[in-house]
Amino acid sequence: MSSPSCWAERLTDQQQHLFVGRKHECRRFNEFLDTPQARLLHVRGIAGMGKSALLSRCLNMASQLRIPTLLLDGNRIAADHQAIQTELQRQPQSRLIAFDAFERFATVEGWIREELLPCMPDAVRVIIAGRPPLATAWKDHLGLRSLTEEIQLDNLSRTACERYLRLRRVPEKCVSAICEFAKGHPQALAISADVVLA
Repeated sequence: MSSPSCWAERLTDQQQHLFVGRKHECRRFNEFLDTPQARLLHVRGIAGMGKSALLSRCLNMASQLRIPTLLLDGNRIAADHQAIQTELQRQPQSRLIAFDAFERFATVEGWIREELLPCMPDAVRVIIAGRPPLATAWKDHLGLRSLTEEIQLDNLSRTACERYLRLRRVPEKCVSAICEFAKGHPQALAISADVVLA
């Protein structure tokens, strides 16, 4: 394995190193890429459930397959047509486009559904990650419904939680108590590890 060439690569490597569980979801992502008909993948889950982490993992997996990717993060870019179009124009070769924190794009959600996606080249696949279910208009759209896959994120398994804490080098005497407290919620798990290691 080659050494990171910049801080961004090193940070990504560290994030991937701490990624645990979600084997089923990663398998579903691979199936999404392999399914000729599928074009839209919706990842949903409550706050702190690890949507962004899974999205990062999926983009990393795609990059390893030499699929050009683009992340549109609702926490970082404005929810307007121009901002989205600008990002798309910067990386016109992208074949996997991911919207993270999709709930923040609510003001342009209709435009994304009715105008942006239909104009995408057929080779492009899209991931939408957010907290709520997709609006009824998405499900009522017969064309999109047939092209869409969905992943619902649930809590991590006890085994995944223990592995994460050991990767973080949390003292063994604290592992069981943290697992009991977090109950598989990824954000609660991470915050608890931070507190113990502070």
